[in-house]
Amino acid sequence: MNKLLFLALLSSSVVYGLVPEKPVDQDARHEKFAGVERMRGWDDQKKDDLYRDLASKPMKEVEEKYKGDFDADELKDLKDR
Repeated sequence: MNKLLFLALLSSSVVYGLVPEKPVDQDARHEKFAGVERMRGWDDQKKDDLYRDLASKPMKEVEEKYKGDFDADELKDLKDR
């Protein structure tokens, strides 16, 4: 039974890892981040990652990931835009 459960979890994690992420709506991302000067040097992938993270992850996790770029209040403001 344990082997069967392990195989089911393993196979679902492999399949989940192969599913591509949905593309980010570029217009919505530009609107959300309009006027954020510190992101000017960022490439599109990093902006997309932040946009997805704000939409899907708990704030504590987002704050930890981007603590070198933004403080917690700034991230909350971005999320609420």
